[in-house]
Amino acid sequence: MGENMFTNKYNLIESKELKLKILETVKDKYSSDLLPFYYYEILDKNNNSVGIISLKIGYNEYTIYNGNINCQIKHEYRGSNYSLKAMKLLKPLIQFHNIHSVILVIDEFNTASNKIAIKANGKLIGKLKVQKSYSSHIREDLFKNVYLINPNDW
Repeated sequence: MGENMFTNKYNLIESKELKLKILETVKDKYSSDLLPFYYYEILDKNNNSVGIISLKIGYNEYTIYNGNINCQIKHEYRGSNYSLKAMKLLKPLIQFHNIHSVILVIDEFNTASNKIAIKANGKLIGKLKVQKSYSSHIREDLFKNVYLINPNDW
C-alpha cells in the first residue's frame, strides 16, 4: 500500500441519525504488524459523542483476532443500534478501498455485539480460542466468534 493510501473524502460521513467524524488515520504508528486504519468518533444528531469506530484496511495474520471493524458505544447510548448504523455508514469507505469482505471478531459472550453482527448479515464462520499468550492484558483463554460480512448486503 502506498503512502497516499488514505482518502480525505470520508473524513465526515453523515446520515440523518449519526455522523462519523475522523479522529485520525494510522499507519505503522504503533507497530509494523498493525494494519492501516481509520479511527472515527460517532456523533448523534445532537452532536453528542456516543462512541468510536475504526476500520482496518486489508488483512494480515492478526485480522482473524481483531477483525476489520471495531466499535465501542458509550454505556448510556447502548441499545440504539448505533454500532450497526455506524458500521453501515462506513460502506462508501469500504467500497473506496475495494474491501469485499469484512471480518468481525466478537467475544463469545458479548450477546449484544453478536446480535449486531447477525443484523449486519454476518455469517458465523468459526470460533477462535485466543491464547493467554496472544495478549498480555487477558488472564485466561478467550473464545471469539468470527463473522464474515459482505458490505454489499447492507
